[in-house]
Amino acid sequence: MIQISQYQPTYQQPIIDLILDIQQNEFNVPITLEDQPDLLIIPDFYCQNAGNFWIAITSDGQLVGTIALIDIGNGMGALRKMFVHRDFRGKESGVASLLLHTLLSHGRLHDIHTIYLGTNP
Repeated sequence: MIQISQYQPTYQQPIIDLILDIQQNEFNVPITLEDQPDLLIIPDFYCQNAGNFWIAITSDGQLVGTIALIDIGNGMGALRKMFVHRDFRGKESGVASLLLHTLLSHGRLHDIHTIYLGTNP
């Protein structure tokens, strides 16, 4: 069973570990924590205005996914930091769908009508 919850400081290091592992080892993107200081200040960077940061956690407390929404003003948001552990991808676990549904529902509640996706080339 997967639970989606808002950012919790106790998961800061597992968030960093998950994201860096996927970026560096799966996608071979030469990016470091220093290149993305937002991961060290998640509440200040993401949880402003209508923005938020969510995590997907298994029943035994394992972090298996992340997603974030940045409020960029005028009813617009940017979807960022959507990552799912390789063992929890696909329809069977539904982690990505749960994360995206949570973000979209939150956006609707906060009058976000346009969401942009930012990604690396």
